[in-house]
Formats: sequence, C-alpha cells, structure tokens
Amino acid sequence: MIAMFKRVARSDCSRRKFLGSALAATAVVAGLAGGLAPVPGHAQDVEQSKAFVQDVADRLLALVRAPGTAQDKRDALKALLDETAAMSLIARYAVGRPWKDMSETQRDAYVAAFKNYLSRTYSSRFTDYKGESLEILNATDQGKKGVFVLSQVKIPGGEPIDVEWRVSDRSGSLQIIDLYVAGVSMLITQRDEFTAMLDQRGGNIDAFISELTQRGTF
Repeated sequence: MIAMFKRVARSDCSRRKFLGSALAATAVVAGLAGGLAPVPGHAQDVEQSKAFVQDVADRLLALVRAPGTAQDKRDALKALLDETAAMSLIARYAVGRPWKDMSETQRDAYVAAFKNYLSRTYSSRFTDYKGESLEILNATDQGKKGVFVLSQVKIPGGEPIDVEWRVSDRSGSLQIIDLYVAGVSMLITQRDEFTAMLDQRGGNIDAFISELTQRGTF
C-alpha cells in the first residue's frame, strides 16, 4: 500500500483523470454517509480515530517488513482489511450501479473476489518498500461523514505524500471507508477501474466477476 501511495502521487495522468472528478467527491462522501450505510453513526472521538489509524498503519508496516510468501502476505492483508475496513460497503460502491442488477449469488461471489483482488494487488507491491514511514498530523470530525485523519508518508530522499483516511463508526466500531492519496480518492479510482472492466465486457457481470476472481488468485 505504501507503493500504491507513491504510484498515485507520481502519476500525472492519474491526477488529471481523478482530480477532474473533484466536484463528484462531495457526492461520493454523501452517498457513503447516507443511503449505503445501514445504521446511524455515533459521536466519534477524534483522538480515538487518530489512534486507530496509527494502529492500522503500524500493523500494515509490520506486515510489509515481515518474512513470508506472497500468498501468506495476501492472506494476512486480507484479514487486516476485513478487520479494519468496511470491505463489503467499499466493494458495493466500487462496482457502482451494476450492484443493483446482481443476484445474491453474484453479489457474494463479487465481494469475495473483490477482497482477494484488492489484497493480492497491494500485497504484491510490498517488495517496493524502501523504508517509508507514516506520521499522523491531525484529524477533523466532519459529523455524519466521519473523522478525516490526515497523515504523511515519509519517503527517504523524497517528498512526503499526504494521505487522508476517512474513518467511520457506523458499523458499531471504527472502520476505514476511504483513502485520499495526494487528494485522490482510492474509492473513486477503484470504481473507475471496475467501470472500465465492465465496459470492456459489454456489461457482462459474470465475465467481470470471473476476471476479478482470476486477478485475485495466485
């Protein structure tokens, strides 16, 4: 995931593509804070949210540095994401409108494939780790939208990258809803990728799920 931060921040093409959707970001946050969330939020403690993000970052870096095979790390990352991120909600938003057209069987298959795909994608980049570290800077409580925790990834010999974590407690416990890397929403990025995949397959949901499943398999 550290490599993901660097890749997004350094890609001018990605910046133009996704920062051009800046006006849509408010709608994205509102959608996640509203209709997609099954339960009302609770008052969140800013310091608890900062501590939560720091713990997630520490555990992620420990996993990056730990010995083990690529598959071992994928499985460990998947477990970490399942514990600390709202994966089912993120998966639902990432696929967009086609979610409504999926059967329950397709939805279950898609969510499982999404988790494996995301875990494999980012665990495969762990080898790019070059000693980066993460520092929590501050956090702001934005009410029903959650707490936004601002951090910086410190890159040896390079410019730091701003990473903002959107944290919500709508599930009853603190969870990560989105990451903004150098101002770019990872949720919007993932949704654009999946939209392109579906378009390439003529909107065929089964073909899309099959391809996603293959991409998440060693």
